[in-house]
Amino acid sequence: MEKLMVDMVGSMGGMMGPEFTKSEEAKAMMEAGQEAVVAITPKLVERMAPLMASIYTEEELEAMVTFYESPVGKSILAKTGAATQASVKVTQDLMPELLTQMFDRYCAKRTCTDEMKAKLKTFGS
Repeated sequence: MEKLMVDMVGSMGGMMGPEFTKSEEAKAMMEAGQEAVVAITPKLVERMAPLMASIYTEEELEAMVTFYESPVGKSILAKTGAATQASVKVTQDLMPELLTQMFDRYCAKRTCTDEMKAKLKTFGS
C-alpha cells in the first residue's frame, strides 16, 4: 500500500506540467510528499483495516490478498498510479464542459438571472 501511495504522489508531478516537474521546487515537493506518505501509511492502515473489515467478508479480503499477491494483481497495482494520473487528466479536461452542462440544466429547471448565469459560468472556466 505504501508503494502504491508513493507512486501516486510521484505521478502527481506530471500533472503540473513539464516545466514544474523539472524544477528544484517540484523535486523538493515530490520528495516531501513521498516522505509524508511513508510517515502516514501506518495510520492509514490502522484506520482502513476496520473499515475494510466492515465492508468485505473475510473470504473477500482473503481473495483480494491472493489476487494482489499474484502476478496479475502486482501488475495492476504497479499500473494504478499511471491509470489514476490518466483518469485525473481526462476528468480535468472534461470539467469545464461538465460544469457548463450542469449549470445550463440547472437554469433550465430554475429561473436564473443573467447575473446568476454569469456567476455560474465563471466556475466552468
